[in-house]
Amino acid sequence: NVFLGSSAGYLENESYKLFIDVSSTSSPLIYGEFDNRLVQINGSLTIASDERLKKNIEPLRSALGKVLQLRGVSYEWKELRQEGRGFGGSKEIGLIAQEVEKTLPEIVHTDSRGYKSVAYDKVVPVLLEAIKEQQAMITHHEELAREEDGRIGKLENALEIMEARLTNLERPAKTVSMK
Repeated sequence: NVFLGSSAGYLENESYKLFIDVSSTSSPLIYGEFDNRLVQINGSLTIASDERLKKNIEPLRSALGKVLQLRGVSYEWKELRQEGRGFGGSKEIGLIAQEVEKTLPEIVHTDSRGYKSVAYDKVVPVLLEAIKEQQAMITHHEELAREEDGRIGKLENALEIMEARLTNLERPAKTVSMK
């Protein structure tokens, strides 16, 4: 067990647990189960994002194209306990780091042994911009459709007028008898 903080995990009597808190509550700030590969954060996990801390800020370009190159997959971990990684068993979903690296290299990390990981939180801004690009496309196509509807309406009116004129031309002329 790993307990960090005064009284963290004080009432715990099971093994392979992680508690980070300042009390002995049933919902610590961070709780983990080593044997189940579970980490629970009872609060908000935040990442510094203040504009005052950033420079060379540029909007993401071609985000939709990048998202379209990503491939979501389902998978099971290989047993890697012998390498000290401890993955195993259950079905999961995610991305393949080597594939992501080709499109978004800035969100892939390679450790000292060559294993790659993805900063999934960094995918969110790309998805956000991709949605905005798609929405711009949808809005543009809606405008085109409205314009086409207007043109079709005008053509239908012109057709009705022409049909009426044609009908008038095709009617047999009434013979007027003179007496």
